[in-house]
Amino acid sequence: MSFLRKSKYFLFFILAELFLALMLFNRYEFTGETWGYWFFSRIFEESGQVQLPGRGPGYSIYLSLFSFVDYPFSVTLEYFVTNTLLILALFFAFRKYIGGYSFFASILWLPFLQSAEPSLQVLALACALFSLS
Repeated sequence: MSFLRKSKYFLFFILAELFLALMLFNRYEFTGETWGYWFFSRIFEESGQVQLPGRGPGYSIYLSLFSFVDYPFSVTLEYFVTNTLLILALFFAFRKYIGGYSFFASILWLPFLQSAEPSLQVLALACALFSLS
C-alpha cells in the first residue's frame, strides 16, 4: 500500500514538472521589478552586501543560488524551482480539504498565479501555504 501511495506522489510530481515545462512556452515577460531583484542578487554576489534591505534581502540571496548558470538558464531555472515549490504547496494545502482532486486543483491555479509579479510573491505564497498545511 505504501508503494502505491509513493508512486502516486511520484506520478504527481512528474506530471507537475511536465506541466511546468509546457508553461515555459507561454508568452510571459518579466517586469522591471523582477529584474531589479536579479540586479540586487548580482550586487550581493559581487560585493557581499545586501542592497535595499527593505526590499527582501532573503529573496536576493535566494536568487544568488541560481547564479551558477548563465543568464537565460538561471532565470528559467529560478522560475521552474519557484513554481515547483508553489505546486507542491498548493497540493499539500488542497489535499487537506479536497483529497484526491488536489492535484488538478493545484495545476488549475498555476496559469493564474504565473502572472504574479515579482516571483517573490509566488515564493511567499508557497511558504505561507507550507506553513498552513
